[in-house]
Amino acid sequence: MTEIKRQNPHTIGVEEDLGPVLLPPTMDFVFKGLFGNEKKPEILISFLNAVLTPEEPITSITFKDRTLDRRYRKDKVGVLDLLAQTDKGELVNVEVQLADENDMIERSLFYWSRLFSGQLESGHFYDQLERTICINILDFNLMDTDDYHSSYRLKERDRNDELTDLLEIHYIELKKMKDIKDVSEVKTQLEAWIEFLKHPESRVSYELAHQHETIREAKEELLALSCDRKYRLHYEARFKEWMDRLNRMHYAEKKGIQQGIQQGIERGIQQNKVEIAKQLMDVLDVQTIAIKTGLSLDEVLQLKKEMS
Repeated sequence: MTEIKRQNPHTIGVEEDLGPVLLPPTMDFVFKGLFGNEKKPEILISFLNAVLTPEEPITSITFKDRTLDRRYRKDKVGVLDLLAQTDKGELVNVEVQLADENDMIERSLFYWSRLFSGQLESGHFYDQLERTICINILDFNLMDTDDYHSSYRLKERDRNDELTDLLEIHYIELKKMKDIKDVSEVKTQLEAWIEFLKHPESRVSYELAHQHETIREAKEELLALSCDRKYRLHYEARFKEWMDRLNRMHYAEKKGIQQGIQQGIERGIQQNKVEIAKQLMDVLDVQTIAIKTGLSLDEVLQLKKEMS
């Protein structure tokens, strides 16, 4: 594998051999390797506290099996990116999604519902069901808002009264996060984490690693993963798979637009034929109208019946 030389962000204009370029933390299996590392739970704990900003910070987590069990044979199988339980008993699912497949909200609700109801299968009673939270990190725009972080709960429509906090779904839209040029612009721990996720090799990211121990640990883990030959081969395979997927989606969208244009033209032609037939109805017989407009005789007869 060819080594790529990259510039040290602390030495402008000086090229050094710093090893392989860091793998993108937003690639799902890289994200799992970083934030799902059971030997480094403090990384995920820091990220969760940054997203949820609880009154009492999370101090410990237990990583859980990521596979959603099927209740029935035909049930859809789901494998979560990350699933953990906090010291308060909360279930937290974290998902990373790079491409918009037009089902993100439905998928979030599906995962949440399976996690929430799955607690009953473990012997819980209704009043023992724990708070269940889904966090979705998206590399595309989803919500009709400029805010990069949206959090949803169940509330009464008019009075805005909260029914319960047992349901909480977060969407973090990375592309809406402003570009940060200087570390002084980072105002929250979540902004620090987002900068790391988006630009792990930026100057700001390196400075944040000096200021935040957990980000430094995450950067060290990312470097270790990036130097692992098997991990890089896995990344290259996944990247190719992802690009092929994007190309298929682009082709399908382009084809759909072309078909839509053609269908629109055909509908317009048909409507034009009908309008012409209506104008000729009082001056020509139905057979002649059919010949002149290209409509079938049955279509002209039906149109005449509707006009009578």
